[in-house]
Amino acid sequence: METDGGSGDGEGRWRDVQKLLTRGSPLAHPDFEPSEQTHQFLREICKVLVIGAGGLGCELLKDLAMMGFTKIDVIDMDTIDISNLNRQFLFTDDDIGKPKAEVAASFINDRVAGCNVTPHFAKIQDFDMDFYKRKELINLFLTCPLLSAHICFNPFSPAPTL
Repeated sequence: METDGGSGDGEGRWRDVQKLLTRGSPLAHPDFEPSEQTHQFLREICKVLVIGAGGLGCELLKDLAMMGFTKIDVIDMDTIDISNLNRQFLFTDDDIGKPKAEVAASFINDRVAGCNVTPHFAKIQDFDMDFYKRKELINLFLTCPLLSAHICFNPFSPAPTL
């Protein structure tokens, strides 16, 4: 089952995001310049790294995919346990014992047309700095207490030119 927002062409799910990114708003950051290039950057260029495919990571993966991000990596060194199923909705009983990153990526890739989630069943320390420098956005969910999770721009990546 793929999600396309009901339009049948895969473009419908981006309709509201496109409006948000191509129109001004009194609530937007003062430096925000609405443009089609911003939307194109999110869909075609921006590479996002989600660290952790647990409760918050599952929600974030779903949200990023539905907002139109198409290049997402997810790192998690954990496997699915029965105690995860009540809060990690991308997983089922059949997934117990499997790597969270791989199952979460497969779930999103199978359901959201055009989205490419690449799983990494590994520790974050297993990757060198070049891996992280190639990402425009990196989330910091890890195993932080709820409500302290946040997303940051990659300080190693040059600011995107839009």
